[in-house]
Amino acid sequence: MEQPNMNQCKSALRELALLFQKEKIKWALGGSMLLYFHGLVPKANDIDILIDENQEDLVRDIVSKSEFSVRQPQEKQGCNSRVFIPVVFRGVEIDIIGGFTIQNQYFPLQESEIEKRISLDGVEIPLHSLSMWEKFYFLMGRTEKYSLIKNMKKH
Repeated sequence: MEQPNMNQCKSALRELALLFQKEKIKWALGGSMLLYFHGLVPKANDIDILIDENQEDLVRDIVSKSEFSVRQPQEKQGCNSRVFIPVVFRGVEIDIIGGFTIQNQYFPLQESEIEKRISLDGVEIPLHSLSMWEKFYFLMGRTEKYSLIKNMKKH
């Protein structure tokens, strides 16, 4: 699959946010798009969304009724989340994760971990905790992204 550009990623994120807001899904943006909105990376190739795992059925219903296509999950070393819905939407790969579990450590989405909310063309995007993603990247062995966050926090 061809790598999407940032306009495609932002557009897909904005549309997903509207769908989730309409159904009152508790969610937050994580991964490389989170790093992008903090100015730590120049682009993201996919979107990682954390959801309240108790809303899994509602999220699967949204995905089934919209223009999403489910894709084969990629094996992520040490990750065994309770909910994992890998999809493609508007040409962008999106991982929807509930009950994020890394190295047998369980990280359910907590409202207190939503650090801030930004506006993307008038649509609210909740950003997950950068400190939590520092921990996640460390546990996943993703040293480059872990270091980006750690070094940013020093300055």
